[in-house]
Amino acid sequence: TTTVNARGPDGEIIDGGSLVSLDDVWNELHRCFNCNFPIGGAPKEFPKVGDQIPLEMNLAGVKAANLPVEVTQINRAADAIDIEFATLPGHADGPGSTIHFRWTEQGGAPNLDIRGYITEGPGSGDSPFSAPARVGYTALAQLVWQPYIDNVVTHVVQSKGYEALPLR
Repeated sequence: TTTVNARGPDGEIIDGGSLVSLDDVWNELHRCFNCNFPIGGAPKEFPKVGDQIPLEMNLAGVKAANLPVEVTQINRAADAIDIEFATLPGHADGPGSTIHFRWTEQGGAPNLDIRGYITEGPGSGDSPFSAPARVGYTALAQLVWQPYIDNVVTHVVQSKGYEALPLR
């Protein structure tokens, strides 16, 4: 869920997610995909199935990891938006890995569920270190992906004339 609150013209502060529908999410992702996606290298235009995207993780302006992907699924249903990427050679998660983004509405606000199947990344093996590595990688993933939903909510809230107040 989002961490963004919103202040309306009357000064009232509300949960920013309560202002955002699934249609708003879809429209915002199409307005500017890379304005919302928190990993470098994403295109401005909404991608299509088959597009190869040279994503990369940058930390303090320094490239930390290549994360090239191919878009394998985009589906817009009445109750969900599904976008899936498969990793390409050179991706830190290894070949054959997938990352699936599922946008839904829960409790009148957008929800973003992210599932990754990792073939060769941290925690993918059966060593004694795999379980703790998975826990750490999951925590890192939450830090990386929380901005995705927060960026979308911020932009939609602002387009509706509200002030976005992050980090509630």
